[in-house]
Amino acid sequence: MGLYKPKKDPKNWWIDYRVPLGEGRYQRVRKKIGADKRKAESALTRIKGQIAAGTYFEIRRPKLTFDQLADRYFENPKSPHKRTLYTDKGRAEPLRAYFGKTLVETITAADVKRYQRHREGMVSERTGHPLRPGTINREVATLSLIFNTGLLHGDVEENPCKGVPKLPEDNIRHHSLGHEEYLRLLNALPSSDRSGPWRAFIATCYHTGMRRSEVLRLTWDRVDLENDVFLLERQHTKTKEPRKVPISTELKALLALLPKDTPSFRVFTFQGKPWKAAGDRVWKAALKKAKLDPTLWKHDLRHQFVTDALDAHVPEPFIMEMTGHKTRSVFDRYADPTVDHLRKGMAQIAAHRGNKAVSQAVNPPVSTQSVGTMWTPDPARSKNDEGRSAETALENSTL
Repeated sequence: MGLYKPKKDPKNWWIDYRVPLGEGRYQRVRKKIGADKRKAESALTRIKGQIAAGTYFEIRRPKLTFDQLADRYFENPKSPHKRTLYTDKGRAEPLRAYFGKTLVETITAADVKRYQRHREGMVSERTGHPLRPGTINREVATLSLIFNTGLLHGDVEENPCKGVPKLPEDNIRHHSLGHEEYLRLLNALPSSDRSGPWRAFIATCYHTGMRRSEVLRLTWDRVDLENDVFLLERQHTKTKEPRKVPISTELKALLALLPKDTPSFRVFTFQGKPWKAAGDRVWKAALKKAKLDPTLWKHDLRHQFVTDALDAHVPEPFIMEMTGHKTRSVFDRYADPTVDHLRKGMAQIAAHRGNKAVSQAVNPPVSTQSVGTMWTPDPARSKNDEGRSAETALENSTL
């Protein structure tokens, strides 16, 4: 038993071992593992243990292509209930184009890295811009998910995405939508929709900072117009934690115009059916008519809510409670303080320093110079003084 690299395949490690067949007979087995020596050593150690324990048997897996493995993932009974199933199918398309007919047992981590480099040089068909690192990372995450599902079903032996580093992302957005621009956006909506779901939807995102999915799944039993609050239950939030979100006066007036007798009982509906996603056609047309940045996302309304709350000096724990941010790191990505907010901070620092200077003028501290010149006893002089005191005492006693 051992490891070796054959002359015909010097880049890969092979393992060589013998399987006992009984009656003193053995069968020699040679198997290619790959370029990773540690993986080959681990495989050989595992097989040695199985042979010693009498539990070794060769697993005959079907030779699947990536297309077949992906089909099995999307046919999985759990997949139809996955919220991001539609998105996963879209992300799997470039994966199918690249790995499609490749046998899954031959796909390695090096192939995944080559896929990353391949996608980095491509342009998005939807936007016409180069693909962002985050997009490629999400595609590799889908690839990993497909392989992990194959591991659970015994279709593959390992996940080649394991250990492949993600591409560095710079996905912090700095797009703003001031209040005047927000009003222009509302007025740019089609006249037939001015009092409809689009106007209320944009206002809800702008005034509450809620996630788009949380807004679209709202039902009327979770809209308390008497107490002016949305009641979000844990099954309807991304963080799986319930929270209460206040309703502003303007938003309350817009919600009152929406129909409440729909069969789905949803707040935001189209032709009586619940919105599954707020489409881009109306949104982009309104941005163009209002002469706003065409790259603005509906999710930027959530960013703007956090920015405005910071400018209003709302304590950050309260903002995180309203928006549902669990971690400070994610919250900081949404916080984009304006120049006015920074100026106010500088003014507060200057005022603090001014108050501190006035306080020091009224109660001046002890200077370091005076402390340094304070009297300290001289040891030699102290001894002489003690001697003189003793002589004086002796003279008085003889008198």
